[in-house]
Order: sequence, then structure tokens, then C-alpha cells
Amino acid sequence: MADKYDLEEELCEILSFLNKHDFELLKYIKKFLKNGEKYTYREEFEKNQHEREKYANLNAENDNIEYKRIHFQDRSVILGEDKTIFWNDFANYCKLPIEISLNNTMLFESYKDKSRLILSNWNFYGKSFIKLERCGILRLDYNTFLGTMNNMEISRFHLTILGLGLLKYINVIDD
Repeated sequence: MADKYDLEEELCEILSFLNKHDFELLKYIKKFLKNGEKYTYREEFEKNQHEREKYANLNAENDNIEYKRIHFQDRSVILGEDKTIFWNDFANYCKLPIEISLNNTMLFESYKDKSRLILSNWNFYGKSFIKLERCGILRLDYNTFLGTMNNMEISRFHLTILGLGLLKYINVIDD
């Protein structure tokens, strides 16, 4: 227990749990980060600019007073263009119809061609999202609804420190 447990050792342990579809999803994510259009990301970033400025001003005020004011932030977190990926942007990059949620990729059979002979890998990528979250590679943020929340109705996902470390070792070939 006294020995240091470094990032590479943690990544090796995680790698033993991953399969072909998990690695394919990680390649999709890395390709998206490199080449994908981030329309929803930019919209949300600009929309929340005022909140970030208000928070920065509050921090400056807190430096000069004895009792600190607290800034409450909603769950709508954006960690950065290299870490936060909105589902709409990612689905568009992967050529999924916009109305297809991650949940629907697992619930219904999908096919690569109109002859309906070849089952799409998207049936497996939904499971990979869950697996990668449990391994600490991704953190999923969900759309909020009144009533029951489905953990597969994601609005965005974030790469964790482990996720960023793992992507460094994944090679992708530009199409």
C-alpha cells in the first residue's frame, strides 16, 4: 500500500476490461476531438459566458471581504473543448440521425445498409459508454426530465483525467 500507484498502472488495469467496441468508440471520440464540428458546444459556451464573468467578478470581490459569497452553478458544466463533448455534435459527426439518443442505439436494431443484412456496431457502443463511465474514462451528463431520469439520455459527456491519458495511447488514421 505504501507504493505509488501511477497513471500508467491504472490505465493498464482499465485496458484489461475493454473490448473491441470500447476501443472503436474511443477512436471515434479521438477523431471527433480532432476533426468534429462543435456547434452545440459553441452555442452553450457563448450562452454561459455571462455566468462565467459573474463568477470571476465574485471571486475578485471575495478576495477583499471577510465572509465569502458563494456562487452556485447548475449541472450544466463545460470543462473545455478538449474534454466536453455534446451528444448532438458527436451524433452528427458519427452520422447518427439527430433524434437518435444513446438509449435508442441500444434499444433498437440498426443497420449499416438498406438491405438490413449488417447489424451496426452502434448497438454495442451504447454499452461501451456505460462501461467507459464505470471505468472512470468518461463522465456522462444526462438530460433532465420531470419524473424518471434515464441514464442513457445523455446531453454531453466529459473525458476524465484517465480518459485523456488513455486517448494519448490510441492511434487514429484520418479517413
